[in-house]
Amino acid sequence: MRVKIKGEITPERMAQAMDEALKYVATVDPRIQSFGANVYLNLFNADGESISIVDSRREPVILTIDAPSEAKVRPVLSDEAKQRRKAAREQHQQRQLENEERGRQQEAEYKRKRQHEAAQAARAQITLDALNDLTSQLLLSHSKALIDGLNGAVRTTWEAHEPKETYGPRKGEPKPMPVFSTADGRLVLSTPVWKNPRWLRNAIGYHREGWVAPIWTFSAWVTAVSGFLRVMESLSGPLPDTITNGPLWPELLLQS
Repeated sequence: MRVKIKGEITPERMAQAMDEALKYVATVDPRIQSFGANVYLNLFNADGESISIVDSRREPVILTIDAPSEAKVRPVLSDEAKQRRKAAREQHQQRQLENEERGRQQEAEYKRKRQHEAAQAARAQITLDALNDLTSQLLLSHSKALIDGLNGAVRTTWEAHEPKETYGPRKGEPKPMPVFSTADGRLVLSTPVWKNPRWLRNAIGYHREGWVAPIWTFSAWVTAVSGFLRVMESLSGPLPDTITNGPLWPELLLQS
């Protein structure tokens, strides 16, 4: 309970405040007892400025008024109160143990997740390297057939799906059809809306959050990318396990 006294503090007013506070407590429950109090005095000098009285260590002075000899400093706990305290302490300890166990489980789950992500990322990089290597080989040995096959897959998909722009000023209009070509022995992808073509290591995709993901994920392009895999297989023979069993984008796996 807190008691605020406004105005100048005198012994009489302090005694009055304590008397009124204890009377109020008695109206709540006559069995309540009061032991000890902290009194903070707001001090001002003769000029009305707020001041503090400090000791030799420059710390605010604390005056302690001891209880009379043989007087109780605080009431003795009843057996019921002791049981309640014991139960509360045990509940607190149990909550601490549960929180610690939950923290250990969360940490273990976080480590498992990180390990899984690291393993997935490593597999994706292996698959990506295999796609890059195979693309380089096909550009050397079957460059024209590869480009014709990739563009044929795009054209077939665009004719079947007729993809539309889904947002922006061209929303609802047909999506421009991307076109593959080569330059300096490298794979290039262009669209009418790009200012500059994009140089690609492979036509399938890039590393994204542990997956080999296509450049675009709208359905027509994903379908075309599945066709790219079939084009590459027709030119190279069966694709290596590092590609077929690698972490390809889920929608690609469904259509492969």
